[in-house]
Amino acid sequence: MEDSRIKLRTDVVRIAQMERDITNATFLINGRFKETLEAIGFNPSDELLRDCFFGNADMATKQFHQNLQKELKGITMPVTRTMFENSAHDGLKDFNTVRAEIKGKYSHEVFKYISFEDGKAVFSDESKKQLFEDCSVYISSPEEIELYNEHLEACEALNKMFKGYRSQFWSQLFDFENGKFIPSPLVQYNVVLNNIKRNQ
Repeated sequence: MEDSRIKLRTDVVRIAQMERDITNATFLINGRFKETLEAIGFNPSDELLRDCFFGNADMATKQFHQNLQKELKGITMPVTRTMFENSAHDGLKDFNTVRAEIKGKYSHEVFKYISFEDGKAVFSDESKKQLFEDCSVYISSPEEIELYNEHLEACEALNKMFKGYRSQFWSQLFDFENGKFIPSPLVQYNVVLNNIKRNQ
């Protein structure tokens, strides 16, 4: 199906801001966060990382407690058991702290462009293209497109009139009467013409 939209602009400033945040977020995920994850016995997987940053880490937390109970079954000495359990919960606390810091530092929109491949957070080429598209502004309704084309025609008429000269006094060139723009009777055409010629 042919795209009937017309692109007006791409917000390059927004793209630059988002690219910076996405890159920084992937760096933190693959660094500090991955370390805390491995410290509590997990090998980062795509499913696990998605659970942590697109969900509430329910899967990771549930798996942690299951693994912990298995480990504790082999420890019979109460003191050792308590030390091991406290240490494990400290690791879980670190995991949740770093995860909360990363999620709190960046908007949910940032994580929309992060995908997970081979246990690592990546900002893929496909996500970059999607970001570029999402930061583009389009018009699509027939009324908007009609107005846009009329706007182009008005610009073409002004370009033909001024031949590259950019007037600083637009308000002095036109009047508005009875719902229509009309030439101002105060325009000094010789001055405007000289300015146009000097600009050429």
